[in-house]
Amino acid sequence: MVFVLGIMCNLPFALGQTFLGAAPESMGDSGRAATDAIESHYLNPAALAFTKDYHMGGVFQEARIGLETPANNYAFVVTDNSPDKFAAAGLGYVYKRSSFVDRTYIDQDFSLSFAGKVLPTFSLGMQGHRLVRQVSGGGGFVKHNLTFGTLIVPSRFLGVAVVAYDMLADDDLDLVPVIALGVHVVVLDIIRLRADIARQEKRNPDRQGSLGLGLEIVGGYGFLVRTGGLWDNLNRQTFWSTGLGWEGPNLSLAYAYKTNINVAGDSTHTFQTWLNF
Repeated sequence: MVFVLGIMCNLPFALGQTFLGAAPESMGDSGRAATDAIESHYLNPAALAFTKDYHMGGVFQEARIGLETPANNYAFVVTDNSPDKFAAAGLGYVYKRSSFVDRTYIDQDFSLSFAGKVLPTFSLGMQGHRLVRQVSGGGGFVKHNLTFGTLIVPSRFLGVAVVAYDMLADDDLDLVPVIALGVHVVVLDIIRLRADIARQEKRNPDRQGSLGLGLEIVGGYGFLVRTGGLWDNLNRQTFWSTGLGWEGPNLSLAYAYKTNINVAGDSTHTFQTWLNF
């Protein structure tokens, strides 16, 4: 859910957007240059322009389950790129509850995305979101921000993306700008490779960044096998992830497991389902 790459909430600061789907979670938090509908809304709104028809999905996530600071996260997303519409759009809601010894954070993020193709192989997207944070015992905030994305798909085997998260100025730095670059490569319609790099633009004096790598293998009968890694130099963390997926004509399911290899108990389970119609 919000991270230094731009999408996982790393309390007490909300860095970038507020959610990832199960596929990016299982592939090192990568996928900005892919065109998966439910992930596109949060990873790169420009990718919505390359999706088709309606998608509706829900995600449940348990994070840091072996630590004293567990989190339960929920997300609901609806996207639309009907052929008769002027532009693609996505609507999302995230609820995140993070527990600490002396307090509890509850984040609710409401987001709306729009995307369109400038050229048949090039799209632009924008997302606005409202993040509401409540803290037990008082406190919290309401913040608004914008994310901008671009995606180039010169062929169905290649995608390149640039995304700028939370670019509006925030004097309190509760929402920190993040710039990310993603590449997606398809090999023989069987292997999909993803690579994303990102850098937090504030609260980062040493200009450290992060690298996410992912591999997806297309099996028979709609099954997918995924794995990846995330190297976060800013927070000195390394994650390994894996997962399974199944994609049918109108229904898709996915599961992801991610663990911090340097911290025992710092692991995440993500369950996702969505409908295509």
